[in-house]
Amino acid sequence: MTAKKGVEPTPILNALHSMQEKEGKLTRASLEEIAKAHNMPIANIFDAVTFYHYFKLDGDSDKKSAICKGPVCSLPGIKGQDLADMRSISCPGLCDSPVPIFADGEFRGTKGVDQVFELPHDTGTKGVIFRDSRKRKGWILDEYIKFGGYGQLQSLINDQNPEKALGVLKESGLLGRGGAGFPLALKWGAVRNAEGSEKYIVCNADEGEPGTLKDRPMLHLEPHLLLEAMAIAGFIVGASHGIIYLRYEYPLAQNILNKAIEAAEDANILGNNINNTDYSFYLSVSRGSGAYICGEETSLLNSLEGKRPWPRERPPFPTTSGLWGKPTAVNNVETLSVVPRILENGAKWFQSVGLGEGNFGSKLYSVSGDVNRPGNFELPLGVTVRELILNHAGGVVGGGKVKAFTLGGISGGMLSGDFLDLTLDFKKPQEYDTFLGSGALVVLGEDSCVVDFARSCAVFFEDESCGKCYPCRIGAVRMRELMDGISGDSSLIPDTLDHIKEIGDVMTTASACGLGQSAPKVLQGMVKYFSEELDFHITKRVCPTNVCGFDANNTS
Repeated sequence: MTAKKGVEPTPILNALHSMQEKEGKLTRASLEEIAKAHNMPIANIFDAVTFYHYFKLDGDSDKKSAICKGPVCSLPGIKGQDLADMRSISCPGLCDSPVPIFADGEFRGTKGVDQVFELPHDTGTKGVIFRDSRKRKGWILDEYIKFGGYGQLQSLINDQNPEKALGVLKESGLLGRGGAGFPLALKWGAVRNAEGSEKYIVCNADEGEPGTLKDRPMLHLEPHLLLEAMAIAGFIVGASHGIIYLRYEYPLAQNILNKAIEAAEDANILGNNINNTDYSFYLSVSRGSGAYICGEETSLLNSLEGKRPWPRERPPFPTTSGLWGKPTAVNNVETLSVVPRILENGAKWFQSVGLGEGNFGSKLYSVSGDVNRPGNFELPLGVTVRELILNHAGGVVGGGKVKAFTLGGISGGMLSGDFLDLTLDFKKPQEYDTFLGSGALVVLGEDSCVVDFARSCAVFFEDESCGKCYPCRIGAVRMRELMDGISGDSSLIPDTLDHIKEIGDVMTTASACGLGQSAPKVLQGMVKYFSEELDFHITKRVCPTNVCGFDANNTS
């Protein structure tokens, strides 16, 4: 299992970033140079570059400063000063530090630049990923090793029994923490059994979901935990290259990861012939350039290959035909970071951390919106909404009631405050046509308007639709137009609620990927659980919370 360090498996994205950093923009000459170097038609390179938010072509307008106007940052209790003259950016993952501004290549929230080295809130419960993070600096190699770091990788190499390790992971019941809840051992087993000697491990660190901000502390505080996990994955499936696909909005994470990789390779803990064994595993970081769709694994793979990041048709699945057509395991940061802990402590230990009934291990929950303590919380998988919002996130600002909350950031749907006893796991939310997704909750207090919030969600999905399939490309626009009518931003479209249902059903069943399938969920929750508030907007043409611009006193 050997590899050549000089081979960069995903060179095109990094070449584009390097050229833009050098010249301040991408000219035709620079695109021709990159296309020639990688034996690709310049039309293909241009097709990819123009898709992203943060690549700047020669002649483009200035992209130096902008402000987030996403669903969380548009809530009335959070919304900052009206900066209509500033360009709008998609959610940069600073929902616990609103309202972030992009300037001079940095994303600044109210707590500072990218909130480097900020721990999740202390929940007083048993941690898995951040177990040692309050006792040592996990981004420093020596301190990571002092607490047993890279010990599981070395034991695996010495033991030469990847099947045994895979069996432990299978027994643990670890489900992917990216949203689908797919069993990790099943995915890795499929890659291991796939034909071919060239295989890849890809870490999906492109969390673009509004309200989701859990990757940042893991990447900043525990980079070596992720690197060790990827090397373990490589040994189990038979891969010698790992690639971390990092969202553009986390530039400090890129520096931390690159330094961690360099330190581990200098110590011969990663890289060529690890610790003088015959196992080699090389890691690299590829930075995206701003595109929510790249959180979808096949779009991410196309992005890594330098193509327009459209989702692929499946089958074939990445486990047999992934990066460059080779078997590939794609997992998110949280899923991978749990692996060394399980191998260290055993499957039974991991199961004991959760709350039973298939809810094994811990989960990183992100909470934002109208709460007193926004941020990340590592808790046993399966806690209730009530415990998370009221006990850990400090309840609603001002002491009010929870009016509504979303799951999965905004893609998992929206429920009313009557569902506070819902368990936050991979099964129970599905009974209400919602899903846990990334584990992020956006909370709306009584002063927020569900209509205005749903419209902000519709705007986000319209902006981020990749445009490949008709149901999503057209449906996302129609959903936003319908919400414009309900909120009073345009004329009300007749039979609006019937249209929302019809278009939502088509998007859910016919869209090519999860973006289009989940885009209607917040609107569907609005229709199902907030009929009285909708009636005010549609029939009486007023907004009870005076957020949409109607006269709240005109209730006749």
